[in-house]
Amino acid sequence: MAEGMTIIWTGQKELAAKLTEAVAKAPALLAQALFTEANVIMTAAKKLTPVGGPPYSPYDKSPGTLRASGTVKAPEIGAGMVSVELGFGGAASVYAMIQHEHTEYPHHVGQAKFLQTAMMDAAPTFGEAIAARLGPTLF
Repeated sequence: MAEGMTIIWTGQKELAAKLTEAVAKAPALLAQALFTEANVIMTAAKKLTPVGGPPYSPYDKSPGTLRASGTVKAPEIGAGMVSVELGFGGAASVYAMIQHEHTEYPHHVGQAKFLQTAMMDAAPTFGEAIAARLGPTLF
């Protein structure tokens, strides 16, 4: 340090208060960011979801039910964790598993591994997407 130079740092209390505030609201903000990104993934998954019906899939009694069954549940905040569950099922749960896992089935509309594909496509930029949603809201 050069002789005669003085550095004065002010605002420590204000910074500490802002950091404490950010830590307190971070779980709720993370929950909202995860929920939003899960909905982006679900939208992509629904575009890939098979829509059957005769003559392509005689076992699909209600074409479109599987695609319509895609849901994103409300975020859960627990001790040291935040989670969001997304999936397909409900009235179409048995059919969902069959269509998702059987890659050999021909699909006139959609494909097998519809949710997995959407999640894998989102994975490389998922962290950045969450960070972008959190950045402006934390401070």
